[in-house]
Amino acid sequence: MRAIRWYLKGLFPPTFTISFYVIVVVLEYLLYYGSGRISSVMDILVSFINPIFVISGFLHVSRSREITLFELSMLASWRDIALAKVLSAFIYIIPFAVIQSTFILAEHGSSQYALTEVMFLLSYTSLGLLISLIGSKSSGLAVAVTAFFIMPISVQILINNYIQYKMKVDQFISSVGYILNPITTYCYYVQGIVTLGLMKGLIINIVADAIFLLLFYIAFRSIQIKP
Repeated sequence: MRAIRWYLKGLFPPTFTISFYVIVVVLEYLLYYGSGRISSVMDILVSFINPIFVISGFLHVSRSREITLFELSMLASWRDIALAKVLSAFIYIIPFAVIQSTFILAEHGSSQYALTEVMFLLSYTSLGLLISLIGSKSSGLAVAVTAFFIMPISVQILINNYIQYKMKVDQFISSVGYILNPITTYCYYVQGIVTLGLMKGLIINIVADAIFLLLFYIAFRSIQIKP
């Protein structure tokens, strides 16, 4: 565990990390200051800010094979490297989730929307770890960009189709929505279009995240440890 602490300290130099999140706070203040309806703010998060930040986290934890060899020499086992990657991804995203949630609570007083923001970030961080195992870094980045921008919007388009035909969204589609775009899915639940509540959606989201992380761990070991 000491080696993992040194590894994480190298990934997150205190001076740079503090400066980075100070800038994030300033940008978040500019977004929320004088903002209108919360639905408009959440649309901006889904379509632009969250994908950009998660992609930057993807780039932060995705490494070339040469660096992976360095990581192996430092951490001594593939299990510890996988654990260190998971920890570094969540250490990167959690402060952003806290900042976002704080602004949502301060400006709009909605703990439910703050929770959906955290769910969104954690889901795509878990999915991003799994995507980071795809081929080269450039191909993985291409898949990540496509997934992080297209998948949330696809959920919104799908639910809008239900609205067009004056249908309520069934529980299966609602479950998928809470995994891929919990923010928009909850917005439509408030409007009475989605049938699955936030707490059930949260449980489904957590289970999906756990599956993504387990698949990442298994796949990482399988890829790196070859007969």
